[in-house]
Amino acid sequence: NPEAYELYLQARQLYQSGRPLNMIKAKEFLLKSTDIDSTFSSTQAYLSMTYRSLLIQFPPSEREKKQLQLDSVLYYAQKALSLNPEDPAAYIAMANWNALKGNWIEVDKMVRKAIELNPGAAEKNRLAQFLTQMGYYKEANSLVQEALLMEPLSPETKVTYLNILMRSKKFDETIKTAKKYLELDSNNVNYWATQAYAYVGKKQYTDALNAWA
Repeated sequence: NPEAYELYLQARQLYQSGRPLNMIKAKEFLLKSTDIDSTFSSTQAYLSMTYRSLLIQFPPSEREKKQLQLDSVLYYAQKALSLNPEDPAAYIAMANWNALKGNWIEVDKMVRKAIELNPGAAEKNRLAQFLTQMGYYKEANSLVQEALLMEPLSPETKVTYLNILMRSKKFDETIKTAKKYLELDSNNVNYWATQAYAYVGKKQYTDALNAWA
């Protein structure tokens, strides 16, 4: 369904920004998309991942609400997998769920399956983000380079690459790359922020403040 797919694409872009308020909008778009067409597995997978992000960014104070969100993370991940066992996004969603529960053996299994299925650029980027969070920087970098070859102008993928460099403590390379990206898009807050964090890593606090200014 073209309308459902367009909503999915808009939601995916919002989700990949990583911004908390965009996550709320992404959830709204994804739910609208599933109302129109509930058979597209990637929509279900991103719903699961969005609920997980919201759970982390806006942790509910009430135990019942937290459990409801946890149930949603699992429900949509399982639904995605049942709709299409060949969808890499479904396995990324399941990896996210298992990470929440601390099931690291299952996380590794789901991640390897997602890579095996050779995901598209958006899923490669999402998988690279997840691997970065888990500390698998070499594997994350390999995936993000593939994603950049497919979509070289994607701001979300560029930010993922910068985060990999920074978390790997390659601060000089982070700063150099951020400056290159900023020449093309000087209004991208994430480029400035990552550059600032890299300066902090080098203990160049004045440069960090200038990057934030």
